[in-house]
Amino acid sequence: MIFNKQNMCSKRILGIVACCFMIGIQTSDAQFLKKLKDAAKKEVNKVADGLTKKKKTKSNEDTSLEEETKKEERVKLGQISTKEIPQGLSFDAPNESFRSFSVQEHNGLPRFGVLDSYGSGSKTKLPWGYTTYTDILLLKYGDILNLPLILNTTSSETFLKYFCNDERGDCNDQNRNAILNSPNLRSRGGVARNWGGYGANQFEKERKKNDFMEKHAPTLVDWSKTFWKDDTQMAYNVSYVRLTSSNPYDFERKGYWVNNPLKSGPNLNSQRFVCRYFPINRYEKNPDNESIYVLLKMDESTAENLINEKTSVLYAVMKIKLSFTQVEEANREVNMRSKRVMFNYCHESPVVEFYKDEALTLKVGELSYEDEDIEFSNIPPLYMSKN
Repeated sequence: MIFNKQNMCSKRILGIVACCFMIGIQTSDAQFLKKLKDAAKKEVNKVADGLTKKKKTKSNEDTSLEEETKKEERVKLGQISTKEIPQGLSFDAPNESFRSFSVQEHNGLPRFGVLDSYGSGSKTKLPWGYTTYTDILLLKYGDILNLPLILNTTSSETFLKYFCNDERGDCNDQNRNAILNSPNLRSRGGVARNWGGYGANQFEKERKKNDFMEKHAPTLVDWSKTFWKDDTQMAYNVSYVRLTSSNPYDFERKGYWVNNPLKSGPNLNSQRFVCRYFPINRYEKNPDNESIYVLLKMDESTAENLINEKTSVLYAVMKIKLSFTQVEEANREVNMRSKRVMFNYCHESPVVEFYKDEALTLKVGELSYEDEDIEFSNIPPLYMSKN
């Protein structure tokens, strides 16, 4: 179709050229004839280019449509999520030698415990931001010379400079992107256990280490001091309670018996970052709070809707306060090979909010440990509902 249009345009233009040629012979204006022929050629090329661009545009549109169709099919199959990942609570790096990062937040405070998997279905793998977050705290309260902690705070350029050995191929083009974008690969195996990278000799290691400590360590120390300025941090701890056949609705007491959220502490996924519950409020010291179950009151209509929606998990949210206490030195006699940073936590509010989504946007109820009519139990819900 494109070539037919080109031929038609060419014939018309050549016809004009022929007429002008006859006129040119009669007037003996050869210069005019040459200019007219050049103009005709440019017009032919212009038409051809326009038709070619239209073809390419249509081809690009077809490709985009095909890619969008494939994406929709992957969404239906659950291979990818259309859920937009929020920015979270951001921590900007002090300069280009380190990496900025973010952690999930709730009401403007860090979120610990059960995280939002953003539709991926993974509730166990913490985002990289949490690794960097805890590493910076461990550097602040622990040891600035600890190599594994430094690794995840550095930018890609700094990491390649101090912890890769291109001569031995530990950060070659084949695996470089994977290493730079994974905290596990940065600190696992031979890739980054040494200053200077895998295979560096003791002199190379010493040069890299001394250079980093001189040029970058002071900045890293100053950055770590901006975290937990008064050695405390407010946050939200999220745990989950299950609504299953072994946990039926209690029609007599109008609610669900759920695992006691007060007994669930924040999980920061680090063996060197230890949080211990240290109750200070009256409701926290109530002996009844040691019970396994607590009654979440809920009307029958709300409870039935949860069942019809096939909701099997609720997310319990409590505001907490974490406080630094001490650093425990390494003790090989008790199999503690490195320093541990100890933190206490208590609850800032007696209220527990319950949501039916990981994003904590669909609230279904709440309870307060200061309510006079709050009920506790150590009997499994399944047996309790039969009594």
